[in-house]
Amino acid sequence: MKAFIVLCLAVVVLGYTDADDVYQRSKRGFRDIKTISVPKPYPVYIPKPYPVIKQVPIKVQVPVKITVPKPYPVHIPKPYPVQVTKTV
Repeated sequence: MKAFIVLCLAVVVLGYTDADDVYQRSKRGFRDIKTISVPKPYPVYIPKPYPVIKQVPIKVQVPVKITVPKPYPVHIPKPYPVQVTKTV
C-alpha cells in the first residue's frame, strides 16, 4: 500500500514540470494534460499472527443473605362466640 502511494506521488511530481507550463496548458484547454485514475482505497484484511481466544465470563453464584420476614400473629374472628365449659 505504501509503495502504491509513493508511486502515485512520483507520477504527480514528475508529471507537472513547471507552474508556468501548467498555466500555459490550462489556457490551451487541457489538450496536453493527461489524467490518471487512482482506484479508491478499500479495507484490507490483515490476519492476526496469533489465535484469538474469547474468554466467556463465568457467573459465580455468591451466597446472599436474604432476610425472611417473621410470621406475625393473625387474629381470625370466629363466626360466633362459643362458651367453652369444662366437663369431666
